[in-house]
Amino acid sequence: MGLNDKPYLDALTDKHHVQKSDITFSGEFDCVFQEVESEILLIDKNSTISIKNEGSSSIVVWNPWSEKCKRMSGMRDDAYREFVCIESANAFEDFKILEPKEFHTLKATIC
Repeated sequence: MGLNDKPYLDALTDKHHVQKSDITFSGEFDCVFQEVESEILLIDKNSTISIKNEGSSSIVVWNPWSEKCKRMSGMRDDAYREFVCIESANAFEDFKILEPKEFHTLKATIC
């Protein structure tokens, strides 16, 4: 939750869309969401996890699914069934260019 009505790039098809419902997985998924200014909720059968970002308005959500998972080192062949990766980012329109001695802090609070 928290990604409804947010624009995103589907990195698998290189097409732009707007999210219109909760995200569920039935295959490989790799999307970069923009304009994410509020809390994201990861809800599964047993728990709800809150993710709050500071210094970022982009979120990458991905799951390799079965075939790609088998090719990934350090991951069990069926690990895709048990996780989703939600990454805070400064991607696309949210990118930052830093001059020497400048800094930028990206913070994700997970509760």
